[in-house]
Amino acid sequence: MGSKKQNKNRKKVLQIITKSNFGGAQKYVYELSKKLRSDGFDVVVAFGGEDLLKEKLQNENIKTIQIKSLQRDINIFSDLKVFIDLIKIIHKEKPDIIHLNSSKIGIIGSIAARFCFTNRIIFTIHGLAFNEDRGAISKNFIKFIYLMAVFFSHKSIAVSESVKKNILKIPLGFIVKNKIEVIKNGIEKVEFYERDVARKFISEKIGQNSQKEQNLDSKKIIGTIAELHHIKGINFLIESAKKILAKEPNAIFVVFGGGDDREKLQNQIIDLGLEKKFYLLGYIDNAPKYLKALDLFVLSSIYEALALVILEAKQAGIKIAASNAGGIPEAISNYEPSVLFEPKNVDDMTEKIYSLLEVEEKYSPEDEKTSKNQNPDDSIDPMYQKTIKVYLEK
Repeated sequence: MGSKKQNKNRKKVLQIITKSNFGGAQKYVYELSKKLRSDGFDVVVAFGGEDLLKEKLQNENIKTIQIKSLQRDINIFSDLKVFIDLIKIIHKEKPDIIHLNSSKIGIIGSIAARFCFTNRIIFTIHGLAFNEDRGAISKNFIKFIYLMAVFFSHKSIAVSESVKKNILKIPLGFIVKNKIEVIKNGIEKVEFYERDVARKFISEKIGQNSQKEQNLDSKKIIGTIAELHHIKGINFLIESAKKILAKEPNAIFVVFGGGDDREKLQNQIIDLGLEKKFYLLGYIDNAPKYLKALDLFVLSSIYEALALVILEAKQAGIKIAASNAGGIPEAISNYEPSVLFEPKNVDDMTEKIYSLLEVEEKYSPEDEKTSKNQNPDDSIDPMYQKTIKVYLEK
């Protein structure tokens, strides 16, 4: 899809991201691109694959470029092709600002942009892959990639204080201390479905998956929105569900999201006899709109840089139980009612979720409760204004 005709005085921004699914980093690129375009910038987004991000951007008439050679896994031959492709794209598009949005594209893209003498190179650190379960050699190599991506960029944006601290802990991290600025993610206002509408939708989805629709009127629904990837800790949530259901048999668990681990997780559910209590609903577009269906939102992640979904759950005004990994405590801030538990600790997770499930809501009416819990910094506008300031710095 073509973008609007470029005015000679308009700044051109080239956003680049490795994957084109629609996780947190892709949502960031999408929302930021919309704001930039409406604010008079000329915006182009390049990515690997051709998934939902491409569709959403094209629906907004934002120009997209697919980099066919770009993939998440490291491969010296395909990555060299990515480097060459990026140089061609940069020469053709002639952006004033290049904004990179993953560790892999951060290092390849920042070097390619330097080759092309791009005026401004920005790298947003959405997560830290070296915090995943990997061998020591792999972790150290990935740390080096992050450090070089920050070094070759003019400025890097950390989405939480936790991310910045982790980067600075890397050996020689002190050399990039002045290149990193913390700008926490923000979100647009979510148009939530009413609780009964959202619950009916979940009931219908359960019916599609199990051939029997459930009446959820009296159920306590515990749920999450997460990619089915080991870093999200859904396997630990399934273990915890078994223990929670022994105390609260009227509860059910739902997970909005798809991913490579679906089969493995479904087998775990079957092995624990939870087929009628724990449901993997699959990927659902605009899943946050259904959050008011939940009695409790849980985030079981082993690591998160910040977690946009926490901000969405806060906006919905529901109970939140989350691991204290990475930037999650910063995202939750002073929100009530909420609890934190140790990542990968099933007993702690079980205790905290059950204790919060039993808490009676004290905020009434609902809109008053929700408004009391809102942090203005959770909205997209502060994030956007700070990002623009970084773009335009000399």
